[in-house]
Amino acid sequence: MAGLKISICFWNLDPLLVDDLLLTLKEGKFDVDSNRCKECDVLKEILSRDPPDLIIADFDLPANLRAVIEEEMGPYFSEVPLIYMVSEKSERKAAEALKLGVWDYVIKDQLYKLVPSVYSSQKCSQVIKQRKEAVQSLLESQEHFRALAENSPDVIMRFDRNYRHRYVNSAVESPNGLKIADFINKSHREMGIFPEEKVKIWEDALEKVFTSGKPHTIVFDLEFDNRVSSFEWRLSPETGSSEAVDSVIGVARDITESRESQDALSQSEERLNLALH
Repeated sequence: MAGLKISICFWNLDPLLVDDLLLTLKEGKFDVDSNRCKECDVLKEILSRDPPDLIIADFDLPANLRAVIEEEMGPYFSEVPLIYMVSEKSERKAAEALKLGVWDYVIKDQLYKLVPSVYSSQKCSQVIKQRKEAVQSLLESQEHFRALAENSPDVIMRFDRNYRHRYVNSAVESPNGLKIADFINKSHREMGIFPEEKVKIWEDALEKVFTSGKPHTIVFDLEFDNRVSSFEWRLSPETGSSEAVDSVIGVARDITESRESQDALSQSEERLNLALH
């Protein structure tokens, strides 16, 4: 059976690592059409002429080269996800790059995490691309959106200008026992079950996207069923025929395990520093 077709641009990656990535993606049932580039002018041409579905770049480059790709990709982040390949020692810095709109990072020695990250990135970017199609294809794109979203492990929501939920995928029911019906046509505030400080944070984040028309990412903790979980919430604008933002797509990813690992690493480093001094 043919794999899922995807076009990928590899930016300043070691050829041997690219070979490993292609093999990993093939094993993950992707049919990859790829190109490799190192020049800024080539990257500009690719993005303007025929943007790929995904760009994978090396985070362990000089900061000026990372700045180049992040600057060039800025206007495309909502439609062309960027995934960084990262050495373990650079993981903390790579996590900071997510705030700029970078989709994800994968540690070079943990390539098994690449396929889930690519799948998730394509699900979100597909939703946004389809929303921008002509009005006559709107119904088809909505159906495709639901097919993608309902199979995503991330919580995906669509908000209207009053912060009310117009769509929530089934992932919201898994961790906390809530039902989809509890969300539809209600804002977080109207639901009346979330702490005021969280509601204020979420409303401010949504308003920022509606006002600026640009993607925005926040990280927050939420306690439910006596368990505190950490979430990374990526918000992307959806524009109508007038180019005004008429809705916002939110993708909430559970990053509890990742943050716990980072905290454990920090504590270990502190103990080592104390022992050395």
